Amino acid sequence: MEYLKDFGREALLIMTEMGPWLMLGFIFAGILYLLFPKKRVKQYMGRNSRGAVVNASLLGIPLPLCSCGVIPTGLSFYRNGASRGSTVSFLISTPQTGVDSALADLLTGKLTIKGKSFDTDQLKKEIGLLGYRVIS
Repeated sequence: MEYLKDFGREALLIMTEMGPWLMLGFIFAGILYLLFPKKRVKQYMGRNSRGAVVNASLLGIPLPLCSCGVIPTGLSFYRNGASRGSTVSFLISTPQTGVDSALADLLTGKLTIKGKSFDTDQLKKEIGLLGYRVIS
């Protein structure tokens, strides 16, 4: 019985820690829904091509979303016509190469920003391309 209490307590703790970031993701999803109509999402991210994957990963760079907050935003893009490959690329690129994580690297004194950016840039493109090849 004690195990169930501990499990419930830890689950509640995780939900309270993730809640604000998920809310931020929902806010960004709403803003992007207003700024990018379905027509534009389908035009730039709806094709199963390398260009759509690159567009999605480039769109994720300036957004300050963490791995929790990017989920509602990615789902919003997918529901508005983005392909699976470009959605996967967006979900990976946003928390990895966002402006906020680059600033955090600078503030902590890490000198590996160029290497990190190149590695994650290549990774997000490859996984996005794999996503539209395998899933589609």
